Amino acid sequence: MRSAFVLRHRPVLAAVLIASAIATAVGTAGPSAADASVHESSPAASPPAATTPLAVGTRLTWQAGDASTQGARLVPDPNGWVWRDNQWYRIESSGGSGGVGLQQLDIVSDAGGQIVGDLRTYVTTDLQTGVSVPSGASVVTGDVTEIPGFWMAPERLAALTTGVDGNTRVVRGPRTFNGQTFDTVSIAHVGNGSYDSSSYDVATGLLLFGGSMSASPGVTITDEFGNLPETFAGSVRTQHALFVGSREVVVPWADAAPPSWLRPGLTLTYRGQTTMASAAQTGLPGLDGQQMEVSHTIDQLVGSAALARQVLRFSNGAGLPPTESTTPRVYASAMLDGLWIPADRVATLAAGDVLDQDPATGRSITFGGVQGTTAVIVNTGPSDRVEQFYDTSSGMLVASRATVANAIGNQVTELLLVSA
Repeated sequence: MRSAFVLRHRPVLAAVLIASAIATAVGTAGPSAADASVHESSPAASPPAATTPLAVGTRLTWQAGDASTQGARLVPDPNGWVWRDNQWYRIESSGGSGGVGLQQLDIVSDAGGQIVGDLRTYVTTDLQTGVSVPSGASVVTGDVTEIPGFWMAPERLAALTTGVDGNTRVVRGPRTFNGQTFDTVSIAHVGNGSYDSSSYDVATGLLLFGGSMSASPGVTITDEFGNLPETFAGSVRTQHALFVGSREVVVPWADAAPPSWLRPGLTLTYRGQTTMASAAQTGLPGLDGQQMEVSHTIDQLVGSAALARQVLRFSNGAGLPPTESTTPRVYASAMLDGLWIPADRVATLAAGDVLDQDPATGRSITFGGVQGTTAVIVNTGPSDRVEQFYDTSSGMLVASRATVANAIGNQVTELLLVSA
């Protein structure tokens, strides 16, 4: 079993539509970091929840990051994550680039031993303030023995044999992550030029730290005269995830059954555009809108969750094919921003009610009230605001508006349901 935590950060011209699953990057690259080591500026990990981490409504948060480093070398460190010659090491380098952010896993269904989770990623765009913006979403599945890369049943951890078996090494003992000590089991896989390691909390089975690296051959640097002033150990690509904490997200309609119209094969299609409105002080004109389409096809119902395929299409102008991407998604009643909300629960809410506040991302979800025949859910972050409109009769998501602030103004995306 391998842990594969990857925070992907890249410039993408897209909109942030959280509920209808256009969770793509918001047109900004991740910050540079000479060494994205978790020992530099990681948030302190809070103790894992005493109850099972698999309960529907549980939100698990990890700090995540990746980096490309040059002149990498291993330095002995009892709190490092690379195990070599019977001790732990950390990676240091002479320079490089990378980015950090957050990963959040919400458990949205647990039926018949099948666990389904909604995974969201956020890129940190300002290291000073910790502002993070949505950058992606996907689905995670598992069972009562393991959610690969995130959790392993304590009894399975207890059954692992300490030592080396081929390319796999199992190490037990106390580990300290950002000042807090846990009793852990660490599993490492070593390959040709690659390494990955996962450390789990013995008590709960939660992943406390996951990291991987791949190294290229050594790099020799010469000056303009051909002299050899220095030889580096080569470049290394590293990725990591560090557990931050867990909490319960209370969804007023989490226990509701999926709506009657939800069925495998159903496709909901939304169309609209994303535009750039420049701030007045910039003196720049607004940009013409880019047409876009988002469809969600339901593939399978698992308990109270629906596994789906999200297809996002951006137009590229007349005569050019659209840019298209497909992402696996999950939607469930135990979500505040899914494809539906139970219509009969809207009457229990009042405009302005705060449904959730997330301390890790700084996001707040509120009920915006009823406007005509639609109920509005507002999801606000440090630099963006998403309004989602649900039909008060069927509970179906029928429209959305996302506003993302940037250096020159606001990027606004509006979508409307055109077929179901």
